Amino acid sequence: MTTLNKAVTRRYYPRLSEHMSVDDLPEFLHFAESPLNTLLDNIHYRNFQYSKSYQGDAAFYSLDVVSKNIGIDLPFGLRLMLNPVDDGDPSISAFPVSVQYEWVVLAFLRSFDLHNFSFSPDGFFGLGLKLFNVTNEQVVALAVKSFINPLNDKSKYQQLIDEVNLRYPAAGLNLPPGQVPTAASVVTLISQNANISKVIPDLIFDLYISSADIAISGKRLSTFFNTIAPNGIENYISDLLTPKAKATLTLSAGIEFPTSVLQPVNLDGSVIPNTKTMFKFGEATFYIDTEVGIGTQLEFDGSLIPNYSRIGNTGFIIEIKKAKLDLSQTTNIPEADAAGYPSDFTGLYVQEAMIKVSKYNFCFV
Repeated sequence: MTTLNKAVTRRYYPRLSEHMSVDDLPEFLHFAESPLNTLLDNIHYRNFQYSKSYQGDAAFYSLDVVSKNIGIDLPFGLRLMLNPVDDGDPSISAFPVSVQYEWVVLAFLRSFDLHNFSFSPDGFFGLGLKLFNVTNEQVVALAVKSFINPLNDKSKYQQLIDEVNLRYPAAGLNLPPGQVPTAASVVTLISQNANISKVIPDLIFDLYISSADIAISGKRLSTFFNTIAPNGIENYISDLLTPKAKATLTLSAGIEFPTSVLQPVNLDGSVIPNTKTMFKFGEATFYIDTEVGIGTQLEFDGSLIPNYSRIGNTGFIIEIKKAKLDLSQTTNIPEADAAGYPSDFTGLYVQEAMIKVSKYNFCFV
């Protein structure tokens, strides 16, 4: 069957700003809106992929940042290239980039403004109530359970009413006689009194949690939320408010051969026009992670691209996949360890190599 090969044509690579804006990014990045807009407008990309959770608390973005071909000409028509592509566009270098983030607070609250959060006891108190959907009745019940120890056989709810009246004398609150008081009836009694200016959560905070000493307020705050967040509400919320993010950038290199040295061919020996053979080797992924810091993952293997190349005009067709060179006399590449070689072993590992002469194939794996 005849294989049709088309000449490589220049492609259009869109700007990232055509696909997304700063508004698509999490709130904690909006402080850098102007430089981010400039960055998005100047990045050309391909292979863009992303996924985002339904709540918007986590997302993953992956793309190749495209630039003009970056390389250095070497003797004998060779060319050393940075981040070459192997899918038919020799005019560019493509840098794989990924960004992922998780901001757990958005799983509870669809919108949250970190910059306006006070990180004060009343801020943690209010946010804790929102995160756990604590009702006014539950606020009263938690306060009664956590802070009220009545004397003289007085009920806890009566003690609460007495303390509210002490703070707001004009309120004149009285529990209905002959009824067993409940959190709901107390909430109704307080909410309907025009002489009490505060809503239930603010009233409870002022009565039982607020203190001029922040340490005391923090301790009382933990006591209030103990049944919900036993390890401390401030620690719990701080974990939710801390964004987790990771970004990666992958660099690779390749040596491009002139067709007089290596001519790309199909397995049947037919020439692939408008294409040059490249030995792509060495891949380093650099990452920045808010949890583990900065690091690098290295892979030093190489392969010929495309799969088959003819050596000059000799008729010999070669294929090399995942070649690794071990030059260290103290440590081995994993494949040498797996084969049982000593740590001072040096040599070349090739996962698969083929030399084809006419109709004869010699394969080494």
